[in-house]
Order: sequence, then C-alpha cells, then structure tokens
Amino acid sequence: MKIKLFTSALLIAVSLCGFAQDKATLDKDMQKFIDINDKQDYKSLVDIIYPKVFDKTSREQFISDLEKSMNGKGYTIYPERIEPQIDYGAVQGGADGYFCIITYNVSNKVALENKVPQKEQAEVIKKFGKIFNSKNVYYDEPSNTIHSKNRTQVVAIADGSTNGQWTFVNPAAAYAKGILHEDIRNALDPESITEETADNTNKKATTKKSDNSAKSETQTAVEKAAAEKAALEKKLNGGK
Repeated sequence: MKIKLFTSALLIAVSLCGFAQDKATLDKDMQKFIDINDKQDYKSLVDIIYPKVFDKTSREQFISDLEKSMNGKGYTIYPERIEPQIDYGAVQGGADGYFCIITYNVSNKVALENKVPQKEQAEVIKKFGKIFNSKNVYYDEPSNTIHSKNRTQVVAIADGSTNGQWTFVNPAAAYAKGILHEDIRNALDPESITEETADNTNKKATTKKSDNSAKSETQTAVEKAAAEKAALEKKLNGGK
C-alpha cells in the first residue's frame, strides 16, 4: 500500500514538474515571439508560426504580406519596444496537443511623410485606430508620427504538427478559422476571431464550409482592408 502511495505521489510530482517546465518554455518562446516581431525579423518569425498557417499561404507570401502591411504610400509602421505585460491563459488540452491563449501589449509608431493639417488629424487618428484595432491612438505633431497602444491576443499551440514545440498564430487573421481546432475556437473571445457566417446576428461559428466560400470571405476581407488603406493613403497625400 505504501509503495502504491509513493508511486502515485512520485507520478504527480513528475507531472507537476513537467507542467512547470512546459510553462517556463512557453514563457521563453513567447518572449522570443515578441522580440522577433519587434525586430521585424520575418524570416525568423516563420520558424515559430503554427505550421498549418502555411497550408493556406506560402512562407514567402506570408513574409511579403507582413512587409506590405508595414509600409503604405505616405507612411511606414515601426513596432515600438515596450516592457511586455503578458497574461497567460490556462494551458489546455486540444485535439492532439496543447494550446494557450495569450494576451499581451503592443505599441506601434507610424512615421508620416507629410504633415497632417489640424483639421484632418482627428480623421487620420480614427483611420489608424481601425488599422490597429485600438482606441489608444494619438498624433504627435512635432515628430509627425502616429502612436498606437493596445492589447492583443495570440494563440500558442504545441501539437503533432509542431513536434511538441510551441508555435504561434494570430486568431484575428482571415485564415485562422480554417486552421484552428474547434476546441481553440470555442475558448477564444468571439470578438477576436473572424466570423465565418454571413449572418452577423448569429454568433455561432460555422464548423464546415466549402473551399469556395472560404476563399470568397478571405478575398472580401483583403479587398476591404486594401480599400481602407487606399483611402488613408489618399488622405495622407493631400487627396492625390
């Protein structure tokens, strides 16, 4: 009886030790994820992105899209290094591994080529607020820069496709619904992920969709983002 109790206690201790080590590894990998993003080292970033992302796009296209998103006509976006405030959700079991929803703070600086007239500043701030999904946006007139701060989410996943290593995916990306397991989608805030159903009054996620429908929604999201970006660039360049 004593042997059985000792064995059970030993197994529990080993399990808890392994869990603590896994949390430590997750924190280390999350810090690496933030550092790589801050340095805009996108070639290194793809190595720690959830592999199933590249079932939807190539690594080269992923890098190209990130670079394009940071550069627009009349402005350039630079991540600002700040002390990270990271909130880790519970490490939960998924389909064939584990996942953790992480919330952390990000800060960006936008260098503008042209000065923004005072009467147009509110509109420019509003547009960049939409781009960054942030209400904490302001224009610094002396430096001619826009600054944005907000809290955002990323999902860390370690499963069979990652060989048990922690990798990361943006749940707000257009492709997220198609690659995230239902367990992860259910754990996420519905506001943080793109709705797949056309009926905005129905908040239940559609679990099965045709390839053509998924492509159509992605295309619509891309076109909408491009239109907003074009409108902003036109405003920054004096309506030209």
